[in-house]
Formats: sequence, C-alpha cells, structure tokens
Amino acid sequence: MRRILAFILTAAMLLAGGIMARAEEGQEKALSSMTAERPDADRIQAMFDAYIAENDLQKELIAVGYADAETGAAWYWNEDKQFYSASLYKVPLMMMLAEKISSGELEADSEIYGMTIPYIESEVLTYSNNDIAYSMLQWFGEPSSVRLQFGRYTSLPEEYFDWGFSAYSNFTARFMTEVMLTLFRDPDRFPDIAECLKEAQPGHYFRRNLEGSGVEIAQKYGSYHDDMDGSDWNHTAGIFYTEHPFVLTVMTRYGGISEIILGDLAERFLAYSESAEEPPAASP
Repeated sequence: MRRILAFILTAAMLLAGGIMARAEEGQEKALSSMTAERPDADRIQAMFDAYIAENDLQKELIAVGYADAETGAAWYWNEDKQFYSASLYKVPLMMMLAEKISSGELEADSEIYGMTIPYIESEVLTYSNNDIAYSMLQWFGEPSSVRLQFGRYTSLPEEYFDWGFSAYSNFTARFMTEVMLTLFRDPDRFPDIAECLKEAQPGHYFRRNLEGSGVEIAQKYGSYHDDMDGSDWNHTAGIFYTEHPFVLTVMTRYGGISEIILGDLAERFLAYSESAEEPPAASP
C-alpha cells in the first residue's frame, strides 16, 4: 500500500512539475512575443518616410538601425548595405582591448607603445585619434584579419563578413547596431568603453539637438571625405540611456547636411522611444 501511495505521490509531483514548467515556458514565450513587438515597425517607417520626404532626401544614401536595448527587437532600413566605416571601427577595436582587461590578460595600468590603456581608450573613442587607433589595429595583427574578429560581437554568421568588410572596412547598420547592443548588455566585459563614448562630441552628431536635454548618449561618429570621387561618409552609432534604453545607428553618404540628418533622426527616434507603449505584463 505504501508503495502504491508513494508511486501516486511521485506521479502527481512530476505531473505538477511538468504543468508548471509548461506554464512558465508559455509565459516566457508570451512575454518574448510581446516585448519583441515593442518597436512598431509601421509607425517607425511612417516617421522615417515623412522625414525623408520633408527634407527631399534620397533613401538609398541612408542606412538606419534601431533596437530596443532590453529586448533586442529591431527596425532597420538598408541594414545590409555597406558604407565605408570611417571611425566607427574604433568601437569594436577598443572592445577587443577592453576584453583583454576583463579576461585578466592585461592589467588596467598596462602600457602599449608607452601609452596607458585608459589614455588609448580616451584618445581613440572620445577624441577619435586616428594615429593611435591605427597603431592599435596593427598591434592586434594584420588589419583585415583583425576586422574579421569584430564579428564576434554580433550574432551575424561568418559569411556576412565578406571581402568588402575585412579588406575595406565597409560596415553595415545591422553590424554596428549589434555591436552597440553587445556593449550595452555586457559592460563588465568592456570596462570604460561606454564611459569614453559618453564624453565624445558634446553638441554634435546625435547630441546636436539633444544637448542639455538630460539624455545620456554614448556615441561614436565616423566621418570621411574621399578626394578621389568626392563622396562623403558620415555616420553615428550610439546608446541612448533612457527609461527604455535603445541603440541607434545612422549611416549616410551625405556631405554638409549629414550632421543635421544625424541630429534630426536621433531626436525623432528618441521621441518615438519615449512615446512607445509599454508591453503588457505577463499573466501571473
């Protein structure tokens, strides 16, 4: 009799556990589905289209990535179109250096080429020092091979990083958006990187229309003029530390008006983020 009772009790506990596990799994899936819907693609597209029309811009010269930093849900425009990265490459490059500190391979006060790591990070990220950045790229190895290592800061497959990416430093809005998401989500792995970016370019780029607003933005710009064909590359990737933090990447091939575009889109995506409805709470 005791054996029968024990068997019944065990079966009941297993059944209850299975029901609870399935309920929890269902709640997780439901919550995932709801949070993944936080970016309203139709609303964002309408906002973007209106801005393009109002300013008579060419959509093919702009790429955008917007992602909810908490859920990872994203909206993109021309997300896989390659643009010359200019100084955007300095973010994943310095993430590689910071990673060596968090892993214990280097100490925070280690020196490279006679420069301390905090000095290198500040010069490269806050002040966009090209000479130091390139010397660090070479310190890590052959530049095209080093660029391929940047892919580990994203979920993108190996084949995504083609010859244009590795040899010519042609990045995409999807790539930079995922890099900035990784930086936001794992700050202990990349000590001091975001702090350096929070000090970069006050009053310019994503901060152009938002300086004094109280919104904290970790941003990196990239700007390059090609004397050969006269083309201009102007980009910014950033983390907006708001109540609902988000990542924004805007890449352009515009000239003198590019910073206006970058500032305007930052302002509009901030307004969208602040007005987006909260996802409903999961059922108890």
